[in-house]
Amino acid sequence: MAAQDSVAVYALASGLTEQGIDLGSPSLRPLDTPRVALVVGSGVSMYQAGEVWHLLDFRFHLPLTLLERDNIRPGGLDPYTHVILVEGGWDHLPETATHTLHAFARDGGIVVTLGSAARWAADQLFAHQRADQDAAPPAKRTKVQDPDQEPPARRPYAQYRADRAVDLVAGAIFQIELDTTHPLAFGYRQPLLPSFRTSARVLDRRPGAYATLAQYTAKPLLAGYASDQNQAKIAGTPAIDAHLLGRGLVVRMIDDPNFRAFWYGTNKLFLNTIFFGSVVQPTP
Repeated sequence: MAAQDSVAVYALASGLTEQGIDLGSPSLRPLDTPRVALVVGSGVSMYQAGEVWHLLDFRFHLPLTLLERDNIRPGGLDPYTHVILVEGGWDHLPETATHTLHAFARDGGIVVTLGSAARWAADQLFAHQRADQDAAPPAKRTKVQDPDQEPPARRPYAQYRADRAVDLVAGAIFQIELDTTHPLAFGYRQPLLPSFRTSARVLDRRPGAYATLAQYTAKPLLAGYASDQNQAKIAGTPAIDAHLLGRGLVVRMIDDPNFRAFWYGTNKLFLNTIFFGSVVQPTP
């Protein structure tokens, strides 16, 4: 088995370790085989879903279930340990499905969200948490324009694409700084890592001093184009965070860690959410 999988095997002379937890300690946490559901269907990005499917099923031979978003209902997530939400129109998810995902995480499941799903998770899965374990998440929020806000200045119609391009980040490499002590950064030795961005969206910084697994550096652009305004907006913001929700975990990744099945540097971060999400401990 070691030869087949190219894994180095070392003999143990003692249960005592030179540093860290001794073997057999109750502080050691067992890892169970993940049972992963990837939500697909109407309104879900086929590209990002395909990237996740390719990574887990084809490259790492980890079977996963393709779960139609319409099938997110009470009891429907019971067979799984992980649910992955990729880019998509999650604002239109029925309240019943939102409640089901909230209950899944609260009861010990791990929800991994990418892109727009990461921002949706902040608004819905974490909104107004209550001590009551059986409380349903609140009704969805809708954004209403401030009536006192000044309307935008008039611009030529033909100038729209050029104006819009300034606000876009369409394929650029940004630098993130990892907390290499975090369980979800397992296997990384250096704190700086290139990450592929395809949007100018940012994550809000939620309460929790120990929850930010990765954030963008002060001067994050490594390659590609991003306006000065977008670079300033992204600098120092969270790239990945992991917050406990009840007995479960919600991981938010604003970038696509599996971009087009060739961006390998951040694959490990995504895979760590699958294999090591269950060992993240509370940090009250």
